[in-house]
Amino acid sequence: MGYCDEVSDLQASIVRCSSCAAPLGRVAHAEIVVCRYCKAENHVSITAEAAIARAHRFQVAADEARAMAQGVEARSVALMAEYQALSERVLRGEKALAPRALELLEGYTRLQYAPTLHMYAAWGSGDPRTQSALHEIDTVIAKVVAAGAKSLGVD
Repeated sequence: MGYCDEVSDLQASIVRCSSCAAPLGRVAHAEIVVCRYCKAENHVSITAEAAIARAHRFQVAADEARAMAQGVEARSVALMAEYQALSERVLRGEKALAPRALELLEGYTRLQYAPTLHMYAAWGSGDPRTQSALHEIDTVIAKVVAAGAKSLGVD
């Protein structure tokens, strides 16, 4: 059992499952909603004012995330170009450049997640879903870097 994130209009809230994040549909003052996908019980209780405030906060965060995505594009392109140039040198035998190349790959990958992370920050760093998402993102990034190291022939 967990708590849901709500996005509301004046009539009802659109909630997501606290377990699998699937949309639960529109809920008007229900106390418990069972997810049709994972069968988790979701406790839903929110005032209309709180739901509207939360929806506004998420809308602001979404607008900021869109702007952030546009803003990181140039830096992402530069990181990838530098990574590719160093990778070619590593593959030609300059193995000492591999750590820097992998840093660039990690930086590039983290920039790709920056807007998503911004949205999770709107939930709050103490939210278990935020912590879980951060862990998942770190796991994916570690896998990308490991695959990059393997392709460069380094450990």
